[in-house]
Amino acid sequence: MARYEHLPIDKQALDVAVHFERVVAGFSRYHQYTLGAELGRQSRAVVVAAVRNSGAPAILNLDRQRA
Repeated sequence: MARYEHLPIDKQALDVAVHFERVVAGFSRYHQYTLGAELGRQSRAVVVAAVRNSGAPAILNLDRQRA
C-alpha cells in the first residue's frame, strides 16, 4: 500500500480551521452560534476539499461512509 504524504495545502487548511476555532472561542455566545458556526463550517469544508483533491485515501473512505 502506498504511503500518503500530506501536501502543504492540507496543513495550511487545517491550520486556518484551527485558527478560526480559537478566534470564535473568544466571541460572545450569540456570535459563537451565528457567525462562529458559519466560520467553522466553511473552514472545515476547505479542509475536506483540500484533502479530497490531494487524493488522501483514508479521508475519502470516511466521506463515503457518512453518505
